Amino acid sequence: MNTMRWALLLILMPLLAQAADVRQDYRQQWPLQVTGADVGLYQVSLDAAVYRTAHDAALRDVTVIDARGQELPTAWLPMDAAPAAAVRHQRLPLFALPAGAAPANGDRS
Repeated sequence: MNTMRWALLLILMPLLAQAADVRQDYRQQWPLQVTGADVGLYQVSLDAAVYRTAHDAALRDVTVIDARGQELPTAWLPMDAAPAAAVRHQRLPLFALPAGAAPANGDRS
C-alpha cells in the first residue's frame, strides 16, 4: 500500500510542479499594463532594460507570464517591423431584420 502511495505521488509531482506559479523562477520582472478587456493580442515594445538583462541575444530567455502565473505564447518581431495599426472605429447604419428572421445563435425567444 505504501508503494502504491509513493508511485501515485511520483506520477502527480510533474502536474503539481506545472501548476505552480512560475513567476518566482525569474530573476527580473517588468509588469505590463494593458488597456481594455481580454482582446487576445498585444504588441509590446521592450525597453533597453530588458535587452540589457537578457542573456540570450535572440531573447529566448524572455517570457511573458499572465497574472495567474501562466506562460503566454509569444512571437518576436524584427526591430524594423511596422507597429500594429491603431484601431479604427467605423459607424455603420442599423437596419431592420425581416419578420421571422432567426438570430445567429438560434435563440427564437
